[in-house]
Amino acid sequence: MIEQLVKDKQIEGKISKGIYTPTSFSTLQETTIQSTYRANGYLELTVLQKLQVPQHPSEYLSKLCPDIVLLKTIGIPQATYSMIES
Repeated sequence: MIEQLVKDKQIEGKISKGIYTPTSFSTLQETTIQSTYRANGYLELTVLQKLQVPQHPSEYLSKLCPDIVLLKTIGIPQATYSMIES
């Protein structure tokens, strides 16, 4: 039933692997991640778990924050990583 509502554009969202995700939830995830990353200059990867980001966080983050370098527990901008490595 939900699949038909999405297909008919009566509700906004997508269905992946049988799970419906409203567009508003996806937008909230993206906005929170991007604003946290910009405000702090880094992103704790635990934020992804709290926001229920699907598996493969590296693929997800590379689309949202193309300059991010993922370390064990945080993501930092490429420029910051380059300064540390110098």
